[in-house]
Amino acid sequence: MVRLPKGIIVPSDVQRSECFQHYGHTGLLPRDDYPGQHFPMFADHFEVIDRDAWPELIGKIDLDRRQRLAFSQRSVGSCASEACTRTIESIRDEQNEPYVRLNPYGLYAHACGGRDAGSSLPANLRFARDLGVPPIDLWPREKGWRTKPYGEAAEVAKQFRIIEAWEIGTWDEFVTAILKKFPVECGYPGHAITAYRVLGNLRSFDYWNSWSKTWGRNGRGTLDMRDLQWNYGFFAVRVATEATYVQDSRYWIAA
Repeated sequence: MVRLPKGIIVPSDVQRSECFQHYGHTGLLPRDDYPGQHFPMFADHFEVIDRDAWPELIGKIDLDRRQRLAFSQRSVGSCASEACTRTIESIRDEQNEPYVRLNPYGLYAHACGGRDAGSSLPANLRFARDLGVPPIDLWPREKGWRTKPYGEAAEVAKQFRIIEAWEIGTWDEFVTAILKKFPVECGYPGHAITAYRVLGNLRSFDYWNSWSKTWGRNGRGTLDMRDLQWNYGFFAVRVATEATYVQDSRYWIAA
């Protein structure tokens, strides 16, 4: 198993222009901790699936079969919060939980430190583990990103928390996680995304973006493993809390 380098990757002109076009600045910040500090390492808990088995398994995994509506972070640098929230919704789908549309701004309000300058993946995971993400009908996008959820929204958010997450350190672990039906929160220079499918060439993957359904393929994109920036910290999530809250269906398609 080859461990990928974790040095800085210089973003391409295309990647830079995409980030600035959609929200004026890059939203994914460098990690604020060290590997394994807050979440266990994936390799310490799971056996990596042999590469020879990948081609047979890849076609059997579809974390996007329910085609949930893409998030839209609008002009806010909340991509890491959007990626983390998408992960919770995906895991709930895999757990066959009733669908509840969540509001990533409710998470970003904690993770951004009070200013719209982006946030890190580890910070969002910690707040998603400890505080959760509020449903969009209790805490709509119109609340903005500055105000932290309070009252009923904050209490219900605790029903939508991440319980089990592990840090990914290699491409082999990345693929193994997805083959085990764990979405992977990751990033390329300046932007956070959530990977949900490995492609047949074994070097590329499909991901959920947060630039609305008008971007890419209904809000989905494809990236090569060489474009990933590993020193942001990558995380696989397996379990979210089971919620008793039921959302009015009219909020399912909110941005």
